[in-house]
Amino acid sequence: MEHLKYLSWANYVFAGLHLLAVGLVLLMGLGVVGLMVSEGLYPAEVAMQTAPIIGGAFVMICFSMLYVVAGSGVAVGRRRGLQTVLAVLNLCGCPGIFFAGYSLWVCYGNSATKQVFDEGGLLE
Repeated sequence: MEHLKYLSWANYVFAGLHLLAVGLVLLMGLGVVGLMVSEGLYPAEVAMQTAPIIGGAFVMICFSMLYVVAGSGVAVGRRRGLQTVLAVLNLCGCPGIFFAGYSLWVCYGNSATKQVFDEGGLLE
């Protein structure tokens, strides 16, 4: 079941990429806050401008956790539904479309892995 292992690793890579994006977004947010404070804006104005940045970082952290959950489940032949949702959400980006295609092929196109999912996972 090599494809299940590879798909699991791909999920962990995408989780790491989301966490890297969170770091970059928060770093940008700190820069924006620094500029606003140096220009003498009131704290309420700073909060209004940085709330979307913090919200975006929170959403990316949630997606990162979903990738970890999907990766750990796919490794043992479970979580096909979550993997499918993540694959469909990745259809609109360049690296994501390859991940989505591979995910959908492993979950539904490859007869060996499809059988593992249909049977409820690998027996340990």
